[in-house]
Amino acid sequence: MSNQSIKQISLGNSDAANYLTVGVTTLRNSRHTGLLCGLPAPKFKKMGRKVIYLTKDLKEWLEALPSYQNTSEMEG
Repeated sequence: MSNQSIKQISLGNSDAANYLTVGVTTLRNSRHTGLLCGLPAPKFKKMGRKVIYLTKDLKEWLEALPSYQNTSEMEG
């Protein structure tokens, strides 16, 4: 597997936060609390001191968020 293809399937903290549209600090804190936006935080991997997120795990987390057609559904 080439270095380029590995980059395409994994993201560092900053890029993962951008992918999820959350703040870098929010994502970092989720690794300690275990929660992000009220759901279990996405899985991550450690490579020495570096943290990486696999894009498949980030996509899974996003798909677990509830979807709504309009704001009145959110109250229900």
